[in-house]
Amino acid sequence: MKRRYLLVCDHASNAMMEREHHTAYDIGAAGVTRRLAELLDAPAIYSSVSRLIIDCNRTPAADDPNVAAYFTPYHDAIEAAVEKMVDPVFLSIHSMTPELDGVARPWQIALSSYTDRRLTDPVLAALRAFGDITVGDNEPYDIDPAVDYTTPVHAIRRGLLHLQVEFRQDEVATESGQLWWAERFAQAIGTL
Repeated sequence: MKRRYLLVCDHASNAMMEREHHTAYDIGAAGVTRRLAELLDAPAIYSSVSRLIIDCNRTPAADDPNVAAYFTPYHDAIEAAVEKMVDPVFLSIHSMTPELDGVARPWQIALSSYTDRRLTDPVLAALRAFGDITVGDNEPYDIDPAVDYTTPVHAIRRGLLHLQVEFRQDEVATESGQLWWAERFAQAIGTL
């Protein structure tokens, strides 16, 4: 049986802030998500606002006026998509800065997990088998249900197969990089 995927991109947009910086959004993540959705014939849901307005991957303050305008519609759309699908594989697409506090990050792509590694381990192995990619395993980030929102709420609590992926921004800043990485990642998950 062909796996059905659902892709989400929490930090797809810099709308309203229009800043080309990681503090506003995940550079390149929306482009990778679009191409992956095409390759996997899968629906994709994108946040519509900069994380500087509201971070759709964090539990919001109850009194934040942006909850009703941006956070709730985004998560309602994810919820509706999950409910319509039968056991979807949940893919959360992000990007990371090439360095943090002056320290270079060697990982071109990284998979983040919590305790469920049913998909993480085989995809890590498939990515590493290419032989020309530096892959992070919970480096630089893991999934922390006390901090992260989207994957814990929509995938982990349901027991869905899931991956949270970080592409290094210098790798996906251009359209050609986004296409290359989407195709390479699709190949890796296509081996399962």
